[in-house]
Amino acid sequence: TCTGGGLKFVQCELSGFLSSALFFLSFICHHLPHASKDMFARCCGGSSSTLPCEDDEALAASPLIVISPNHRSSDGSPEPAAVVWMHGLGDTGQGWRSAVSSLAEKLPHVKWVLPTAHARPVTFNNGITMPAWYDIVTLSPGGPEDREGVLASTARIRRLVQREAAVGIPAKRIVLAGFSQGGAIALYCGLTFPEPLAGVLGLSTYLPLREDFPGALAQPHSTTLPLLMCHGESDPTVPASVGRRSAELIDTVRRPAAEAGVQFRGYPGLGHQSSPEELRDVLEWLTRVLG
Repeated sequence: TCTGGGLKFVQCELSGFLSSALFFLSFICHHLPHASKDMFARCCGGSSSTLPCEDDEALAASPLIVISPNHRSSDGSPEPAAVVWMHGLGDTGQGWRSAVSSLAEKLPHVKWVLPTAHARPVTFNNGITMPAWYDIVTLSPGGPEDREGVLASTARIRRLVQREAAVGIPAKRIVLAGFSQGGAIALYCGLTFPEPLAGVLGLSTYLPLREDFPGALAQPHSTTLPLLMCHGESDPTVPASVGRRSAELIDTVRRPAAEAGVQFRGYPGLGHQSSPEELRDVLEWLTRVLG
């Protein structure tokens, strides 16, 4: 259970996974425990010539949840691949471990990397400190966005992809995935990444810093980047209409070069959470792009 200071936006961001049934249960958290930043894990970094970055020492010291492949590649088997999976506001990488583990059983050649965002004050939640990929000032469409925070988290994820490449998994075999706020970073990072990626997966999310596009698109490979967006039709936190508009914008800025549009899948009755049906669709898509 949760105790402490009241929250608003984070109440639908936090989700749990019932591992015994391989089923997500969304829980509404009206309060978050009083805690210092030291109670939250810090995520791994990213770097580029235009984005802020952490040094190698800080990156190495940042704890990650890593689920390693359970078999080695051989003749006829898929090449090694990886999925970098980002959580939502107020959650941690641990919050998605059970769900990702269920997917990992079906994709034994894939390495799974689950970073945790740095803890930071979130303006919309009265300045309470929690893991967040960027600050949220307002939920109003067209309201101010935390550009610095989005770019800093994008840099961390770039750095993480580069680290995987250094140990033998090239960017073209890596999928960026995320839920809600984590999905927003996956979309932004994926569309602007300087090398071809295997794909981008966004759950219950939207594209941040929309005004950066199409100028920020990494050309020409971003125009053919496989993209899957899944969204609950009854999401009260990030309405499905917001996700659809983001998918439409991405399709618009990538045309006419895009070979295939964003795959957008809606789930009737589903709120700001995942579901077994959604996870089946995710598994099918991941099998296709990383198979």
